[in-house]
Amino acid sequence: MSLSKLFAGRKRNSSVWKWFKYDASSDKSVCLVLLDGEKVCNTKLCGKNPTNLKLHLARNHKSVHVELEESELKKLSEKKQTGIKRKAVDENGPTLLESSSNQNQTLIQCINRRNTAWPINSHEHKIRLNSLIQMIIATCNPVTLVDNASFRKLVNTLDYKFSLPASAKITSLLNEEFTVLTRKLRDFISEGRRFTICLDGWTKKGLTASFLGISVCFFSLQIRKTNTYSA
Repeated sequence: MSLSKLFAGRKRNSSVWKWFKYDASSDKSVCLVLLDGEKVCNTKLCGKNPTNLKLHLARNHKSVHVELEESELKKLSEKKQTGIKRKAVDENGPTLLESSSNQNQTLIQCINRRNTAWPINSHEHKIRLNSLIQMIIATCNPVTLVDNASFRKLVNTLDYKFSLPASAKITSLLNEEFTVLTRKLRDFISEGRRFTICLDGWTKKGLTASFLGISVCFFSLQIRKTNTYSA
């Protein structure tokens, strides 16, 4: 018996398997998403890596991907609630020494408890979220990074009070950031002169994707020096 068949029956906890079926004989995962209500997508992906399957949904089945995100967030919330333990309080009241000890324990528990998050509108949440947005912009990482279980665990370890949004929310915030920066850039360029525009085109190895680069060099009347912007 091959290893693929031996481990084919292992339990898969990811919610993504609601829309996929793994074929051990060919080592491929088949997409079961319905198209137009009747036709099945039937796209075959090598292996059974949940991350690759999620990427397929994000690229080809947007509505299903949103449903998947909501399902995983709900599962994560239920898991956290299940892990919360409560301790009974002594009805007779502790002694002075016990009271001091209990107060210290309560303080430590309050610091370490995992069920408290920064409010979404709080300054603490906003500065952390903005740092995440700027990191994605600077590193060109895909927004699906925030859906990765290992990345979410890392963020939770660094600051358990920061509730990490799903990729759909990050995409919306990136669009807002892009709109603001586009407006600023347009206003700045409108006051420039002596423009030089350069276009560059290239493809990925294997001709799987193509890219267009646009750069503009101009002289700014405001700060009186040459500026270059690329897109």
